[in-house]
Amino acid sequence: IFSGALFNSTHPMRGLHLFLLLSLYFLYASSSLILVGGGLEKGNAEVYLKIIELSGGPDECNIGIITAASRDPEGSATYYMDLFKHYGVPADRVSWIPIDMKHIENNRNPQVIANISRMTGFFMGGGDQSRIKKSFVNPDGSDSPALTMMRERVSLHNALIGGTSAGCAVMSGQPMISGGESYEACVHGAHSHEMSHSTWLTYDPNGGIGLFPYGFLDTHFSMRGRQGRLIRLVSDAGRKTDEKMSFLGWGVDQDTALVVDDNRKEGMVLGSGGVYLFDLRGATVKQVERHWAILDVKTTFLTRGDRIDMQTLVVNCNGTKAPIQGQEAHERPLSPSQDIFTSYRANGNDEANRAHPREFTLIAQDLFDSEDNWTHGDTYEHSPVYRVHMRKTQATGYVGYDMQLGKKLISFEGLLVDIADHE
Repeated sequence: IFSGALFNSTHPMRGLHLFLLLSLYFLYASSSLILVGGGLEKGNAEVYLKIIELSGGPDECNIGIITAASRDPEGSATYYMDLFKHYGVPADRVSWIPIDMKHIENNRNPQVIANISRMTGFFMGGGDQSRIKKSFVNPDGSDSPALTMMRERVSLHNALIGGTSAGCAVMSGQPMISGGESYEACVHGAHSHEMSHSTWLTYDPNGGIGLFPYGFLDTHFSMRGRQGRLIRLVSDAGRKTDEKMSFLGWGVDQDTALVVDDNRKEGMVLGSGGVYLFDLRGATVKQVERHWAILDVKTTFLTRGDRIDMQTLVVNCNGTKAPIQGQEAHERPLSPSQDIFTSYRANGNDEANRAHPREFTLIAQDLFDSEDNWTHGDTYEHSPVYRVHMRKTQATGYVGYDMQLGKKLISFEGLLVDIADHE
């Protein structure tokens, strides 16, 4: 059927043959995003190898490293190039794209753009997502020639785009988060301009570079207790239209990736943590004792191997997990948390000075591993104290032991979360 004769320009079947070839190409080719929540460990072979695989494999890929978010772009580029070489990419197949705040003019440099035009994958490092946007987007909001070429590589040649931390956050098509803590977000709301208080929730209303069209994005999620700030951002900056994606917030944990197959509209979780989805379509925002409150936020948490339809939001848990109901490990959940949003402390317990890393996630997973249907946690900060109620009466939990990670994993969907002043 694929005989050489069909390629002859005079052959009557040539047009049909080319149509079939192109149809097969677009059917099986797949553009992808890899969204990493930051803190990607050097030893996380699963994620690094997936980036290489989706870029064409070690012998066929050309990976461009973008470090515009970093205060030390060249040092950061060397770090990532060495990592990809460690995982089998030849030195001549991974290169730095030298566009950053000190070299913004390179976003229209013909040689740099020519290099971008041969890339099969891009990886954006961490730092400050606003630096990436300023480096690749013109002051009037239009795409620079470099970003235009990146989009062309993605749309026409199915190039991969991956990013960690800021490199993940900048992919948002919804308003892009730029800073803030969960408690201050609940108290003071979301602000579309920089604030003198670094802990207040701020965002760019014009969004990031728009490669992720499925809702809001946040990173370093469980470790830094960012559930409150993402819910408040979606509540304040989203929900303005009937578009479903403006009601959705995705939070990606450290050392964890959400791999999005944009052709199949499917997401899959890799790595040691999890991915949150907050769906505010059925939520109610109100004032309680003069303070903001929100009720009935539908919450999903996915762990390694779980998949989700990015449009219908139907969850397909990893086959090694089974429904947890009936095999819970405890009758009662843990005592209510006194630091539900993992407060920042000068003498905290991790590299980001967090007193109780992953507190919200630990409390939620423990609820599913108990026979009770509800629990709660309070903020460490007060005046006012905010209380987070969790109810699993309409939810489903899944549990399984992950041999690769060497630990029990608990995923869930349908948990209802309320956040309200408790004073």
